[in-house]
Amino acid sequence: MFELIVVSDAEVDLPVGVKLVVSGAGRDTGPGEKRDLGMRFADADFFAFIDDDAFPRSDWLIQAVRLFDDETIGAVAVLG
Repeated sequence: MFELIVVSDAEVDLPVGVKLVVSGAGRDTGPGEKRDLGMRFADADFFAFIDDDAFPRSDWLIQAVRLFDDETIGAVAVLG
């Protein structure tokens, strides 16, 4: 099961089931700040981050989660 959280500096309309977290910073916050804030509002053991200019494959989360079956893996990144 996945929980989808969008962290924004302003109110935005989102599809049903997507949690919105507004930073309340009064300024443009960076990706790191938004990721930290999103994790505080998440109810999860694993976190996946994606930026607004990324176009991942439809199965990117499923493929990443499978890697965590190996207990020696603590983080996954997709490059290129």
